[in-house]
Amino acid sequence: MSLAPELGSAELVMLDRVVCCYPEFEPLISLSVQKAERYYVLSFPHDRWYVRAHTWWENQQRLRAGNAFRTFVHPVARIEALVRAAGFQVLRSRRTLVWAVLVCGRRYAA
Repeated sequence: MSLAPELGSAELVMLDRVVCCYPEFEPLISLSVQKAERYYVLSFPHDRWYVRAHTWWENQQRLRAGNAFRTFVHPVARIEALVRAAGFQVLRSRRTLVWAVLVCGRRYAA
């Protein structure tokens, strides 16, 4: 995120399985969505009890192995709210048992 000011904008910004790698997801989304001119796409773990349980188990296995990396499950409603607040609307939404995918487009005044 420290490189964000140096990066230019792009027609499409995509965060594929990235949001779950950051404990503080709000700055990541807020900064990256500002770089999207037309489309913003992201995938992240669906906030369900069984996904949270599996994520906890994976994190415990990493801890036991001495691996400091952790994954996180964040509230879908908050993620969507951040994207909408940046001037985007959800064009398509897809959910599997584990993953949620949002394809968003910039709202333009009519």
